[in-house]
Amino acid sequence: MPLRMECAPAFNYAMSTHTTDFVVDQSVLSPNQNKVVFQSDKLALDLRYIAEGTDGVPAPDVKLQSLDLRQKGLRSIGAVTDIHLQDGQAVTFVLRTPPEKSSDPENRPTKEQIQELGIPVEGG
Repeated sequence: MPLRMECAPAFNYAMSTHTTDFVVDQSVLSPNQNKVVFQSDKLALDLRYIAEGTDGVPAPDVKLQSLDLRQKGLRSIGAVTDIHLQDGQAVTFVLRTPPEKSSDPENRPTKEQIQELGIPVEGG
């Protein structure tokens, strides 16, 4: 099943601009997973995702890319991804206000601890 996700925040009722940064998501074990940070002068949002596979089906490949909708009236860049989901795959997108402080990397669970909880891990 083809799926297209577009996220184009319009800060301050589309009156304010924002920056759009694609950065490594340090809250997951995969060093290849990015998230998007949208930052205006008064607010920050981050867009991240959880990709899952089941019953021997690998998690779908999600690549976040920039989306330029300024010709349609938006003032800044958004994010987009096109995914082709197979039976047994799922993706959950989360748009949130990030915490003030980033978590200490030493407090992150290990791959083994995550697997003990029964959570599928990429490459594991």
